[in-house]
Amino acid sequence: LGSGLLFDRDAYTPLQAVDLDVQIDGRIASGTVLYSFETAAGDLTFAAALPQRSALTGIRFRQGQDWISATADAAPTTFAPAPEGDVHQLMDGDVFTTALPTLAGGPIEIEVSWQQILNAEDGEVSLDIPLSDGGLNPSEPQVQLAVAVSGNGAMSEFEFSPGISSFSGTEALGTWSGSLSEAEVASIAWREDPTEFGIEVLAYRPAVDPFTGETSPDGYALVTLLPGRPNDAARVDQLFTFVLDTSSSMQGAPLDAAVQAASQWIRQLKPTDRFNLIPYASQAIPFKGRSPYAKNDAVDHAISYLERQSAAGLSDPEEGVTTALRLMDDTVQQRSFFSCGGTAHGDDPNGPPLPGQTVETHRGQEVRVAPYVVLLTDGGATSGETEIDAIVSAITAANSVGASVFAIGVGPRVDRQLLSRVAKAHRGDVRYADSPNDVAGVVATLRDRIQNPLLVRPQVSVPKSYDAVPRALPDLTEGTELVFALRYRDPDVAKLRLTGIRGQLDYDERFNLNLPTTNDALPAVARAWAQLMTEELDARYLAGETRLYGDIEQLVQTYGVASEVMTLSFADPQVDDDAGYADALQYDSAASGCGCSTPLFLSGAWPVFLALLAVGLRR
Repeated sequence: LGSGLLFDRDAYTPLQAVDLDVQIDGRIASGTVLYSFETAAGDLTFAAALPQRSALTGIRFRQGQDWISATADAAPTTFAPAPEGDVHQLMDGDVFTTALPTLAGGPIEIEVSWQQILNAEDGEVSLDIPLSDGGLNPSEPQVQLAVAVSGNGAMSEFEFSPGISSFSGTEALGTWSGSLSEAEVASIAWREDPTEFGIEVLAYRPAVDPFTGETSPDGYALVTLLPGRPNDAARVDQLFTFVLDTSSSMQGAPLDAAVQAASQWIRQLKPTDRFNLIPYASQAIPFKGRSPYAKNDAVDHAISYLERQSAAGLSDPEEGVTTALRLMDDTVQQRSFFSCGGTAHGDDPNGPPLPGQTVETHRGQEVRVAPYVVLLTDGGATSGETEIDAIVSAITAANSVGASVFAIGVGPRVDRQLLSRVAKAHRGDVRYADSPNDVAGVVATLRDRIQNPLLVRPQVSVPKSYDAVPRALPDLTEGTELVFALRYRDPDVAKLRLTGIRGQLDYDERFNLNLPTTNDALPAVARAWAQLMTEELDARYLAGETRLYGDIEQLVQTYGVASEVMTLSFADPQVDDDAGYADALQYDSAASGCGCSTPLFLSGAWPVFLALLAVGLRR
């Protein structure tokens, strides 16, 4: 569906050509795709796939001279049934559909714009652009693809498929021309020379803001926090707890897969890490009251404990997660059955303190810890507290150790809203396994993502800046960059202050942040800030803060960014200036689409074919 499909109830319209242009500046990828069809008169629906984790930033069409842009509806999204038939079967990525107004016969062009904020994983930055049409187009369309990359640092490798490419220094180019059947996906990947721990900055401050119309506006900055080269001395020891749903719905393959994945995870922990296991149904039954070190005998006993688990009863995720957090706090505070609480003074010189707390053991050793909880479930709450608000509040109250909470949902019945709210409230994220066969891969991906924390509980402050997003940064881990954005008032060389826990020490450093008086070359930075801000407001809106709808609507209409809570349609078409829309910054239509982590449904005037399957994240 990356090639785009235009169809009515009876047939697919012949696609003649696809012209795709991608510009990557630092860590912002901006794409524009032009689809050319030859169509008969009638009511038609358009469907296309975006790169996963990207955001739709515009869609328009023209028959003749004038472009007609979709507009954002001033109402929250309504969810409609998914379509039947072949199209539905193929919608397995970030796919959107929208209906067009009644068309005359003849040539028609549809233009789609999208944006994705990239980050490096294990030193590699990559982007996959879907091209396949599933064989549904009745013609053999021709594809023209051009990619231009300007990286953050010097490139040591650059790969582009299909097509030819070249790179030199921080710049790279790739081009391809061929028929659609020759490629299902266009892949772009590059490595940059290893860097030291630090930051990279992209700033934007035009004389006139093309989004808001303001003269001498405040500026925008996109900051990439770099983990640097592998550094064992900077690693923070983990205090890790795996919370496993053992209710009756997990019986058989789901529980077997989860046990295997959890066993593999704790085998990968370092001997200086501590861990615990919390199986739960309607009650939680911990492996240990205090977390042992991940040494051979403890790991062997833990795996035997996992293998003895059976699935029965109802599910109380609040009981499982709050038990995990309380026992982590007991471990940190050196509590036991016969002793009261205290700091890490006692027989165990390596006992971890609370995050950020300066604590010395009786031997004078200062220690730090990275507390992580991973919840794996295939459902929701069927026992104990079942209201999502109350569950989230209870978990927040129990999280005195400041743990990051991650969630893994298995199968189609998982309560996605519950997992999303629990994870996002505690600096984590959610991954999904469609079936038990996918559990091992999903768990391994998350394990690799967080196994080597290099800066725990990072906080960033910049003088005279505001609206920094995300508000709560996740931990910086080996091989994975963090990206955040902010607005700034006064151009100058500011001092960015970065704090957290690194290795066994408190970290507090300042970096020079160049915030220029004028730089109008990177308008995508402004939209990247707006995209991150919209994602954060969307999450809070869906969590119940409905008063934020006006703020979301303002961002969508001002910056043309994606939102999960607004729809996009051609129900009230507006004509844009053709020349103005050629620059993605100049069109007036609002836009929404597939968000980075959660599906967005787009609606139209025709009986709508709405389909968008959830895509697991990484933001």
